[in-house]
Formats: sequence, C-alpha cells, structure tokens
Amino acid sequence: MYTTVKFGSSVVKERSKANETTLIESPEGLTFTNTETIIYGASNILDIGDLSNKYARTMDFSKATKLNKLIIGSQISGYSNTNLTELQIGNNTLLEEIDVSNCPNLTTPLDLSGCLNIKKIYASGSGITGVSLASGGNLTNMRLPSVSSLIVTNQPNLVELTLDSYSNLQTLRLENVSNTISKSMLINSASNSLERVRITNIDWTLANTQQNVLNILLNKLGITADGSMTTKAVLTGKIHIVGAVPEGDYAIWQEYFGSDLTITADEVLPSYEVKFVNYDGTILQTSYVIEGGTAIYNGATPIKDLGDGYTYTFNGWDRALTNITANTTIEAMYSSNKPVIFTFDLSNAINEEDLRPAIYIFNWVGTITTDWGDGIITSYERDETDGNSYSALSHKYDSIGIYTVKISLENITLEDETNTLQIHF
Repeated sequence: MYTTVKFGSSVVKERSKANETTLIESPEGLTFTNTETIIYGASNILDIGDLSNKYARTMDFSKATKLNKLIIGSQISGYSNTNLTELQIGNNTLLEEIDVSNCPNLTTPLDLSGCLNIKKIYASGSGITGVSLASGGNLTNMRLPSVSSLIVTNQPNLVELTLDSYSNLQTLRLENVSNTISKSMLINSASNSLERVRITNIDWTLANTQQNVLNILLNKLGITADGSMTTKAVLTGKIHIVGAVPEGDYAIWQEYFGSDLTITADEVLPSYEVKFVNYDGTILQTSYVIEGGTAIYNGATPIKDLGDGYTYTFNGWDRALTNITANTTIEAMYSSNKPVIFTFDLSNAINEEDLRPAIYIFNWVGTITTDWGDGIITSYERDETDGNSYSALSHKYDSIGIYTVKISLENITLEDETNTLQIHF
C-alpha cells in the first residue's frame, strides 16, 4: 500500500508496509509558512513520531484512530511551542500517551474522553484549561498546568498527579483513585482556592500535625455522585490520626462528615476554643486547640474597608498563635495608608525643565512610593543617617499633559516626633 502526504499543493507518495517505518520527505526547497500538511489514510498509522520540533499551529488527529503515542510538546527545559493553538484528538481507543508540554497558547480544554486506554498525559507548561477523561481507565501519570478543575474517576492505577501550581484549583473530584496519590497534599496545596470537593474511598493515616486538612474542608462545598452541588465537602472512607486530637475538632468532624467517613485517633484530649475575629468582631473562624498547642487559621485573608480613603493591609494577629492555654479570641491587625493625591498641570510646559517637576518631603524616615501618573512608579528610601532635613523627588515626563500623582506613605515614620510630615510641590 501507499502512504500519501500533501504538503501545501505538492503530493508525495511512498510505498508502505505493515509494522515498518516509512519516511516521507517534503519536496526540496519547500518553505513551511502556514503550510497545510495532510496525511491520507491516517486511520492506518500506528506512530507518527516526535512532532515537537515541527512547531505546528493547528493539529487534527481525529481520523488517526490507531495512534498509540502523540508527542506534540516537550518536557525538555527551554522548549516552548507558542504556535500551537488548536488540537483535535477524537475517539482514539488505542492512544496511550499524549504530550503537549510547554505549548502555552493551547488554551482550550484537552478532550480525551474518547481515549479509553490513555495512560500518560503530559501537559505541564501548556495553556490547557482542563482535561476531560473517560469515567474509568488505565491512567498512570498526569502532569497538568494550573487548571481550575480536576475531575478523575475510576482510575485505580494512577501513581502520579501533579499541577504546575495549585493556586487556581477550585473543583477537586477524585473517585476510586489509587491511594498512592496524596489527596491530603492536594487539599493543603489548594486550600485557599478550593471551593468544591468530592473524594471517595480514602484510606489515610495522618500525623496529628496533618489533621488540619479536615478543618480546611469545613468551609468548602461538595459534589454529589450525580455532579450536583451540596453545601458540605464530601469525603468518604477512613482516616486514622496518629497522636492526640482536640475533642472540639473531633466532635465537629464527626458531625460534619457523618457516617461516610470513619475517623479514629490515638487520643482525643480536652481542648480550648479559639476564635479568629476581624477588626469589627466578625468571627472569621472557630477552631479547637489542645492545651499548649498552636492555633491555625485556614480562612481567606482578612479584609478591612471603611470607605474612608485609607487602604488597609492585613498585618497579622494581635497575639501569638502558639501556647494556647485558655479559650482565646485572636483579632486581625492592619496597617493603614492614605495616599496623598495631587495633580501636575503641565499642559503649558514650553521646555524640558518644565516637564521635570519636583516634590519636597520633610521630616520622614522610611520608604516613599510614588505613582507619577504616566505608568511610572518609583520608590525612594531615607534613613536617620541622611544629613538633609528633606528629600527632593523629581520625575521627567515625556510630554505635556495633566498628571494625577499618588504618594504612598504606608512605610513612613516621622524623623522627629515633635515635627509633622510636610510635602511641598
């Protein structure tokens, strides 16, 4: 039989034999610039070789239903295919491995739902937004970029599951997945971004220093077996905690997860209630700590907004979180900054010197950050060793106009407490 390839308008044929490699070369002198390449009889091809060095823009393998391996990207350090934007796989039940690593502009979901025998998926460094898998299979390795949804069901052979970053992961559903995968690590790594969780048939042994993973789930939503949302995270199976756990947390876990999750521990000890509150007394989190233990905050970063023109930045808590020896309330603390805002009207500037205004700031120590209103932001530091009583900050504008300038005073202290901070323009 013959294998036929069309390179642009040029057609090349080569005789092919079953289970033998056929080399088909493009016509001499052909330059590939958005050149469409068509392989006829694609359904007979078992292996198309390494395509990572072709840097293709669009690829359609939906007719190549006997492919065993598809190498489009590369995991080699420094490799990047920024051309690839479209990829069609189709229903290839023989495909076992696909590699689209470091193809950052491939920004669509990778649909492998028809690839029932897929074993290895390598997509780290790519731009794919997710992976659609069959509801069961032989998957062993999966490396993904920072996806927002991770749904894997009935994959008992999975031994590797990694994401480039876990900071965007919002939905985590793992059902009947090998316990070789550290599901508690996934929860901890994505604790701030996770919104919905369903993990079934777990069999964990945790040190008591790892029990916080259960507290993380207390403020997450869940997913039912049919994919609907539920108000509680779903965790089924069994967990044993080595060491002591607070009786307050233990009671909450039992009630929250119910009979679907069996939780045991070496010891359940009396505990103290710890409330984390915001500046206005709003309770952010309640947890329980054994005497002398350390409280852990699992919630979102506290926020303060009084609408008074100040910017408030969370700056920690009003007491140490260690050595809890009584029921304790811990309050969020903030630093505040109200920027100085003013306008430079340079619309009538007639020379270069007119485009270089100056700001004089007296009696300060620290760091001043200035947004000059033209896209340039500068920082200036001053300490007690500076012999001058003031600092002159200047900036060269490229064109006439009216510029709104903001000076941040967040990190400023007065050089002399008897003086006041002075800003002159």
